[in-house]
Amino acid sequence: MKLLCCGDSLVNGFPFPRSFSFPSIIADETGIEVRNIGINGITAADAAYYLKTKIGNHRSSYFDAVLISCGSNDFMLGMSGPGDVCSDVETMCALSAECGIRQIYICSPPLTNPEQASGFWMPGVPYEKVNEDLKTYAGLLKNLVSGFRHAPNADITFIDIQKAYQDYGRYHDGVHPTKAGYRFIAETIIRKLTIL
Repeated sequence: MKLLCCGDSLVNGFPFPRSFSFPSIIADETGIEVRNIGINGITAADAAYYLKTKIGNHRSSYFDAVLISCGSNDFMLGMSGPGDVCSDVETMCALSAECGIRQIYICSPPLTNPEQASGFWMPGVPYEKVNEDLKTYAGLLKNLVSGFRHAPNADITFIDIQKAYQDYGRYHDGVHPTKAGYRFIAETIIRKLTIL
């Protein structure tokens, strides 16, 4: 099995070596071949473009599944609203299905810890507003799964990392998980994988 993980720094495993990222942990724990194309700082639109460059030439279904997790940067930078970001994710789902990928996972990003993030990540960001956008976005992603009509042959699964991580709540800098937090996210995803 080959799983492609696409998204931002939460996929990349920032600020730790990539071996601590949740895609690496998924590979270690399941034996699945995992390709991590997470990039620090990218928006959902950037992720959609990058995903296209990675799977556009693999029309023969090189990857069995794709996992998409992005959006936090859009809200922290004030670049896009929840609806726009969800539309970018929908584009990524359609592209994946068009390229023959039949199993698609979309993940809601964790909320931020506003007090910690203001001191250790980026000061001046309205993190409470960011969290409201993240909550709205999670709801839109959940609805996207039930209403997605672009790829009737694709199976799309929503993984609510946001809800699971809210109770766990351990952050390196108020935005990114601790090493243990990335493991927690990996374990949450593994429980939802249908390609095992």
